[in-house]
Amino acid sequence: MLFHESAFRESMGQDPYLMADIVRLSLEDLPAQETRLKEHRESKNWEQVSRSAHAIKGVALSLSAQELSAVAQRLEAASRTPDFEEFSLIDDVSALLETTSQALSEFLRKIEAEISESEA
Repeated sequence: MLFHESAFRESMGQDPYLMADIVRLSLEDLPAQETRLKEHRESKNWEQVSRSAHAIKGVALSLSAQELSAVAQRLEAASRTPDFEEFSLIDDVSALLETTSQALSEFLRKIEAEISESEA
């Protein structure tokens, strides 16, 4: 499951405005995180790969995106090793960022519709 909607709703106290704000901010931030991750891979700066993975993991946890969080956590740990060679984890995180962002965009549209209906 890319995004655990009920867990996210619960963690946000069922507040549609808060949920919408958090998702919007995350959708703005995640592409920049992915760009930094790829830049650090290109420069072989594994410490910064680890930091980027940690940041992505944190955003994913706050969104109840467990799969992305788990893969980012694996990347964070693996990139701390001196002989880091698990480059496929970076690609896995990138792919999950894309699909998770799509799921979050759909959820945001749903929340915005709920807000509009409640204000009507």
